Amino acid sequence: TVFDSETTIRVYFTPTQGNSGTFAAVVDGKAYSMTASGGRYLLEIANIPSDKLSEAHTIALETEDGTATVRISALSYAESVFRSSNDTAALNAMAAFYRYAMAAEAFMAAHTN
Repeated sequence: TVFDSETTIRVYFTPTQGNSGTFAAVVDGKAYSMTASGGRYLLEIANIPSDKLSEAHTIALETEDGTATVRISALSYAESVFRSSNDTAALNAMAAFYRYAMAAEAFMAAHTN
């Protein structure tokens, strides 16, 4: 079906200036690897089924200075566009993405035993 697709959440972060220690990422209680490039880090949460796009994931970034935690879902970007953009094309694209996610949830709920 059209709902057989999967999505990847990509989170980029830059450590605070002067922090040169090691970094570790934990997503939903599991260690995750990151890719470093140009002073930035990339963390990817892959293979998210279409009916799980609204499910939040807890990301903890751990350093010797402490831990920063954030909860995001694949729909988090859409929400940020809705809150801050006046671009009609961007708003329409995010509205379509949201409707797709809701339709996938409804379809899978109706077709899962």
